[in-house]
Amino acid sequence: MRLAIDFTSLAKTADANGRKEIANYLIGLEKSIVKKIPFLLEIKQYEQAFVFAMEGGDPNTINKVLQEMTDNSQNDFVIGVVTQYPHGKRMLRNFARANEDKDLIR
Repeated sequence: MRLAIDFTSLAKTADANGRKEIANYLIGLEKSIVKKIPFLLEIKQYEQAFVFAMEGGDPNTINKVLQEMTDNSQNDFVIGVVTQYPHGKRMLRNFARANEDKDLIR
């Protein structure tokens, strides 16, 4: 028998009650990237959202994370986070070109 536990829901409850470490642990247990990433973006855990997006490999999801990051963070932060990961720089360059953001293209 397999239990269907919604770790994202539990993580949201933990976060709402100020239990950030528990929320981060619980969201790590969530299997669904589709559930993980919106929650991580909501709590402004951009780097972790980017890591999960890159692991998932869906360019649309990666672009969504990059959009949130660039809307809510300084470009230096975004570049610093993204360039730490394999293929991150390429994904950022493609995103910047598509959005005609010359400040992100270096």
